[in-house]
Amino acid sequence: MKGIHVYFSCGLTGVTDEYKQGAFLLREEIRKIPGVTILDFCEPGIGEIQSSLDDEHVYINDIHACVAKADAIVADVSLASFGVGYELGVGIEKYKIPTFMCKKIDVRISKIAMGTSIHNDYVTMGHYHESLIELLPNVKLFLEKVIQQKDQ
Repeated sequence: MKGIHVYFSCGLTGVTDEYKQGAFLLREEIRKIPGVTILDFCEPGIGEIQSSLDDEHVYINDIHACVAKADAIVADVSLASFGVGYELGVGIEKYKIPTFMCKKIDVRISKIAMGTSIHNDYVTMGHYHESLIELLPNVKLFLEKVIQQKDQ
């Protein structure tokens, strides 16, 4: 079995510590899936201000070291985030990376994001009610499929 590199994307600017903890929990559970290596985005610690990170470093790491090298992307699009949108645009449109987008069930997101999941057969949309961790079984199935496709 060949392994895959997965980039996990979510909004970080101005979010609650509770949201960050839920997102980081899902990312850590994804990290435990056999054959998966997580490409880590630049992140402040829980409660830190993201602006404390150097802008250029974040861009180079997240776009060139992570998105460009990912075999799959898992992204929460529930929050309005230019960064997540940019990462998805690069990953989906430029590199055609299989992507699992997810959102909270009662959150409206942009028509572009919804259209992306309808128009591209390598983009999947999942929904959760309270916490991102609810999607772990769906994410596992998605990533197992990506691993199988890479093995072929």
